Amino acid sequence: KREKREERREREERREREEREEKRRRRERSASFDRMRRFIGEVVSTRMQKTAVVLVERFRKNARLDKWVKYRKKFKVHDEREQCDMGDQVRIRISRPFSKTKSWVLEEILKKSPAVLYEKRMRELAAKGAAAAAAAANEAAK
Repeated sequence: KREKREERREREERREREEREEKRRRRERSASFDRMRRFIGEVVSTRMQKTAVVLVERFRKNARLDKWVKYRKKFKVHDEREQCDMGDQVRIRISRPFSKTKSWVLEEILKKSPAVLYEKRMRELAAKGAAAAAAAANEAAK
């Protein structure tokens, strides 16, 4: 009886060890999958509602040619708050499908486009100038 109990205990311990190992392997695989499914790219279009098109460039070694080749691909990205503009550098990650072609989501904006920042600044200055001109006209009218 004692031998059977010991054998049973050993089997259970082995099974638990194997389950722990399998969980660890699964966790590592999902972590690497998550890392692989994140890209950094440039926004090339924001014409659709809550959607941006992001161009991702990657370099891979071509074994036959024995040189590094640039691969470019466009991804449709879900931008819930419509916060990115053309030319921004963004990080995207994979998610559930939002539509037939859109299964990526905007994670963060890494760098705003200088042209967009300049445009916003000029609009602000124009609005301040118009407000100052209107105030001056009101004072002159009095």
